[in-house]
Amino acid sequence: MECGGHGCEICTGSSCSCSSTGTRTTSSSWRQSKVCYKCKEAPAQVAANQTEVLCAGCLNTSLFSKFKTAVNTYNLINPSDKVLLAFSGGPSSRVALDYIFEIWEKAKQDSLHCSEGSSRAFSFGVAYVDESLIIPVHLSNPNKHCEELKSIVMEGSRRPDEFVIISIEDVYTDAELDTTGECCSIHSNKLQRLQSLFKLVQDPTGKEDLLEHLRMQALQQFARKHGYTRLVLGLSASRIAVKVISETAKGCGFSLPAGMQYYDGRWSVPVVLPLRDCIAKELVLLCHYRKLKWVFIPNMSTLTLPQKSITSLSSSFVSTLQEDNPSRERTIMRTAAKLQAFSFNHATAIDGHSSHKKSASVPISAVIDEKEEIKDELLCLLCCAPLSPQESVSIVTAFQITESKRQQNGSLISDTKPSTHFLEKCCQSCQYQFFPVEERTGEILSILPQTMKNSEFLSEKVKQMWMRSQINDCLLINSDSDDETVT
Repeated sequence: MECGGHGCEICTGSSCSCSSTGTRTTSSSWRQSKVCYKCKEAPAQVAANQTEVLCAGCLNTSLFSKFKTAVNTYNLINPSDKVLLAFSGGPSSRVALDYIFEIWEKAKQDSLHCSEGSSRAFSFGVAYVDESLIIPVHLSNPNKHCEELKSIVMEGSRRPDEFVIISIEDVYTDAELDTTGECCSIHSNKLQRLQSLFKLVQDPTGKEDLLEHLRMQALQQFARKHGYTRLVLGLSASRIAVKVISETAKGCGFSLPAGMQYYDGRWSVPVVLPLRDCIAKELVLLCHYRKLKWVFIPNMSTLTLPQKSITSLSSSFVSTLQEDNPSRERTIMRTAAKLQAFSFNHATAIDGHSSHKKSASVPISAVIDEKEEIKDELLCLLCCAPLSPQESVSIVTAFQITESKRQQNGSLISDTKPSTHFLEKCCQSCQYQFFPVEERTGEILSILPQTMKNSEFLSEKVKQMWMRSQINDCLLINSDSDDETVT
């Protein structure tokens, strides 16, 4: 039930909240109550929500209710969707797998009882991102881990439509590699680029964030290619609490609400968080009592010492707070959840529209005609975090200067370095973590995956904002319909 201090999905670095003294103290207090708070029959086995003592069955009912409420209330999964679960093997993603199986089977049963064509179940796939190439060899056993994950997902009567293992180096496409076309050369080139990239980024926090961005790009790339419409992450309230502290320390307070909502439509395949209201320790206990097998796989975060990165320090800080008050994780998450969300965090406003997705097939005229798109935020090229108003103004101003020079000189040639153009479109956190030394900027950019350097979509949006600022004085607002017309 505890990870024994070796680290697990709940813990980061050497900070282990699973075996803290605060947890043991809390356990001894609630054990005085012998009966489950809800059913009043079964013996109490776990303290849920810091106040209720529940049996294993009621704990499962409580967590599944939170999961199902999030899915239904926020329109996270629809019958027409093709759902991809990002599976890490840990307790959170293991519970997410089990709960998706339950609603999937229910949807299939409902489709059989309904008239033909009136209802159908969503498609369901599972993907694991193999990051073993950047983990020390003596700590990584990718073949064993992959077999264990496959046995968890595919054995038994309940199986998804597919289970795939995505190598982290596959963020590099074959087309962008300079090879002779041989498979071995392509694979070798991918490995060299990935290893060189992590050597150039020397900041431990930057390495962790870079891996997170690459992982998301790999999942998005696979999901787009295979027609998935939803990407499910097993992010819990505990992980979000740590993220709130770490992102605030990194200076990412403006973009903080974007990544902690139930729905995130920034990506071409929207990301959903159905376990956002569940505490990680409760998920571990549920796996224990229901005998749900899960696997601990070492990653860069669990191997980082607590004093080495902002994320590990934040995890240690939250664990310390938990010792005094077990409800701290929920308090941090719920407090941060009160921050105003972005327009792409509302599923009902996004579904059916391509304006928030990075698709080159969307006509510019169609984007300009959308009132919601005018309010849309510019996103950082590397981490896709919404840029602050000050950063957006800086980008538009830089574009205006470049455009003025181009018109004066009558040439498309710019005297500004390509690396400068790229950095102007990144958030300050990414600039500081990935490009602290100007001399290495060009070298890092040369080996970044093309998916993280594609600025065509952002450039079009900057151009639209600049064009709008040029004709802003010519726009009149109709007081009856609030529509803007050009005079």
